[in-house]
Formats: sequence, C-alpha cells, structure tokens
Amino acid sequence: MTADAVKAYALALACTTTDCPFDGDFVSTVLRHSDSRKWFGLVMEIDGRHVGREGRTTILNTKADPALSALLIEKYNWIVPSYHMNKRLWVSIVLSEADESVVKQLLDHSYALTDRKPRVRG
Repeated sequence: MTADAVKAYALALACTTTDCPFDGDFVSTVLRHSDSRKWFGLVMEIDGRHVGREGRTTILNTKADPALSALLIEKYNWIVPSYHMNKRLWVSIVLSEADESVVKQLLDHSYALTDRKPRVRG
C-alpha cells in the first residue's frame, strides 16, 4: 500500500484531515480527527534501520490496544514496535511489505481508539 493510498483511505473516514506537522518536512503526514485534532496515524519516510530495514522506507504509525500490538508484532514481520511514538500504544507498519486489508483494519482501529468519547448528559 502506498502512502498516497493510506492518506486517501484516511480522508474518506468521517471528520478527518491531514497535515505536515514538522517544519521543513513536507513528506511526513499526520492523519487526524478534524474536530478534536487527535492523531490516529502518521506516515513517514525514514531510514530503514529504525525498523530493521535497509535504505529509505515509508512507514505508517497507528495506535493499537497494547495487547493487540504485541500480537500484531508477533504475527506480521512488517509490523514493528513504533518508531517515533510510544512503543506500547503505537505500532509501525512498513508499507511496502504490508497487506492492504490489514492496514485498513488497523487504520479503522486507530481511528476508533482516538475518536472523541460520547459525552454523558445528565
């Protein structure tokens, strides 16, 4: 799955936006809820050594339940502990090796985890 495909999928989710949060870096892109501004993904091109690869590689960081993160890292060699984020709460996906359907499921999961909680009215 390409970085552009990830961004297009994310933008198709309700109330989402993207932006480039790092000064002078127009490649790294945050996927966020447009209302709360919370991140649910981060696409970055990095030195592959940070995720056990050679050369430059594009990754997607998504938030995941800690128990799920451990299972994903064990099951898929293209999912690793997160680069640049909390390694307990986020995973990095090596996009050039990833299964598109799993990436979409993880984006949906991250989107749901970071969505605003419903307010209780009383």
